[in-house]
Amino acid sequence: TVRAVAWKTGIATVSLTSGRMLGAHGFLARVFEVFARHETAVDVVTTSEVSVSLTVDRVDTLDAIADELSEVARLSVERNTALVCLVGRGLLDHPELLGAVLSSLEGIPLRMFCLGSSAVNLTLVVDESRAEEAVQRLHARFIEEIDSPHLRLLWDPGNAYFVGETPYPTGYEAGKHLIGHVHVKDAVRDPETG
Repeated sequence: TVRAVAWKTGIATVSLTSGRMLGAHGFLARVFEVFARHETAVDVVTTSEVSVSLTVDRVDTLDAIADELSEVARLSVERNTALVCLVGRGLLDHPELLGAVLSSLEGIPLRMFCLGSSAVNLTLVVDESRAEEAVQRLHARFIEEIDSPHLRLLWDPGNAYFVGETPYPTGYEAGKHLIGHVHVKDAVRDPETG
C-alpha cells in the first residue's frame, strides 16, 4: 500500500556500459571505489549484465569521476534529474502497482526505475523539469484516492530550501490544502558551502 510520494531534485544520473562487466567479478567494486575516492555517495543503483546506472546528489565531483570512469566504460552523465519515490508497505506484494505507476506517468520519460528488495519504496528518476508533474500525478493516483480526513501532508520548507527549491510560495501553494504538520528548524545557509 502506498503511503507517501516524495521527491528530491538536484540529482545527476551516471550510466556506464562495458563488455568487461559480463561474467566478471570486481568491476562494480572498481566503479564504486572511484566514487569513494571523490567522497561522493551513491544513492540509487540499477544494473544489467553489461551496464550500471546510478544517482548522486553531489554534482561538483562529477567531472573528475567521469574522467576516471571513462577509462573503464562508456559513460554518460545526465544532470538536472530528480528522484521521485513512492513509499509504503508491501510494494512487492502488489504486481498491479507497476502498471498503475506507469499509466499515471504516461508521457513522462523515466531515466531509471528501482524497486528495492525491502518493498518499502519504489524509486523513479525523471528529468528535473518533469519532477513536480510526476509527483502531482502519483499523488493524485495513490494518495488523493484515499478518502480520509486523517491523511495530511508534512511540509518541510527548510529541507526544500536546502535543496534549492522555493518552499514559499511555490511549495506552500501546491500543498496547502493538505498540510497537517509543518517541520520548522532554526538554520542559516552558509553562502560559501551551500
